[in-house]
Amino acid sequence: MERSKFKHGESANAKKNDSKAFWTETPCAKIQHLNKTLAAFYAFKDAAAKITQKFSEIEKIEKQIEICLSNETMEKGPTQSCYKNALKLNAELQAANALLVLYHKEKEPLPSGSTLILHQSVVKVWYLFVSPLQQHFKLKAETSRLYLFFCFSVFN
Repeated sequence: MERSKFKHGESANAKKNDSKAFWTETPCAKIQHLNKTLAAFYAFKDAAAKITQKFSEIEKIEKQIEICLSNETMEKGPTQSCYKNALKLNAELQAANALLVLYHKEKEPLPSGSTLILHQSVVKVWYLFVSPLQQHFKLKAETSRLYLFFCFSVFN
């Protein structure tokens, strides 16, 4: 084939009886399927990068979950000691309530209902205090279940 038989130009400008082949000057701008293919390739490349990034984020979260579910101890900070104090106060409150129940069985109930009201208000305050800590420290599932059982049994 001779080079003189090819000429750049738009194929729309070609005449039927023309002996030369016409090619577009800028194929990336004029040929749509090339543009679409290139755009699809870049979209695929971006999606692959996003998927890789999400996998690395998932791995980080899985590592955090493994640490939370394992028996490793967390660093002691002021909020953790507050949480331990709240648990200690709750245990003392339960012991006091057990004594109160024994008193009610052996003798008559106390003259005012203020102890029951105090008990429920203390538990509500404890609930408001512990639930953010529970989420912050990502407490173990057993602790969460015991906590929910305690709150359910107290309020019902």
